Amino acid sequence: MIKKSLLITGSSGYLGQDFISDKRIKKFKVITLDKDQTKQPNLNIDLNDPNLSSVMIKSLDAGINVSILNLAATRSDYASYGDYISGNIDATNNFLRSLEIAGINIEMFIHLSSVAVFDGFKLLNKNIDTKDLSSDEIYEYSKAKQEILISEWCKKNGVKLKIIRPSAIFSSNQPRNTNTWKLFSLLKYSPVIFSSPAKKSLTFIKNLNDNIYSSLDSDETGTMLAVEKPILSVNEIQEIILKDRKLFSFKVSVKKTSLLRISNLLTRFLGIFVSDPIFTPNRVEKFYKDTSSNLIDGNLDYVQSVCLKEALKKSA
Repeated sequence: MIKKSLLITGSSGYLGQDFISDKRIKKFKVITLDKDQTKQPNLNIDLNDPNLSSVMIKSLDAGINVSILNLAATRSDYASYGDYISGNIDATNNFLRSLEIAGINIEMFIHLSSVAVFDGFKLLNKNIDTKDLSSDEIYEYSKAKQEILISEWCKKNGVKLKIIRPSAIFSSNQPRNTNTWKLFSLLKYSPVIFSSPAKKSLTFIKNLNDNIYSSLDSDETGTMLAVEKPILSVNEIQEIILKDRKLFSFKVSVKKTSLLRISNLLTRFLGIFVSDPIFTPNRVEKFYKDTSSNLIDGNLDYVQSVCLKEALKKSA
């Protein structure tokens, strides 16, 4: 049986490495593409590189039928305006243009977007100077623009498109520079958890990968909101994470039931005085941003093979 070819951009990233490590990857002839050479991608090149089309022509068989899993994106604690414009908009334009020049026949295009596009589309509809946007806002703007570029390109070229919009991705081995790792660490190790009524939408990496693999086997097209349900408040997440933990920072052994009571008492007491703390200018506030309201699910169903409570227990 001839394996289908799958070109994965951003293959060296957190999601890319987890996706490739799954045994189901053996069904495909995989071509990895990433600017980071430490993971030894098949094509070690930046999507912004003007020689991208030439590299594709040399490395890929002429007339080959390929499905694309586009994971490449810029997202960083300290990314600048230029980083997001270059990494999410300019790189996408160059990648799409290079695919056309290389004459690659694309069977399917799966694009990993973000729930950030919901705010990004609002920014696109406003007559604003993008130079005035904050770091988070330009990220939202760039992700919305990236999604539109890919949608229009696929429509023009008759390519089947699936857009998957995950929220904050988490797992037991999530990178230390992610929002979710910081949130979980805060909830696990801080003796004081600030009370907040805000909710946090999360995406468990195993569930996300299950849905990506299912999408590769399906001819359905459209959008998928990849968010775990129910969407929990920060305090509900706290209770799940702390349920089987002891408060190591106090160096005092307490029963887990007592720990929950102490934690809840502290948060309620401090919650009178403090709400939605911001520890750094642009980042930690996103832990407490409610992304759960007014989200459209799309026409593709998101399947939770692992429920959110169990996912949190496995990852905390």
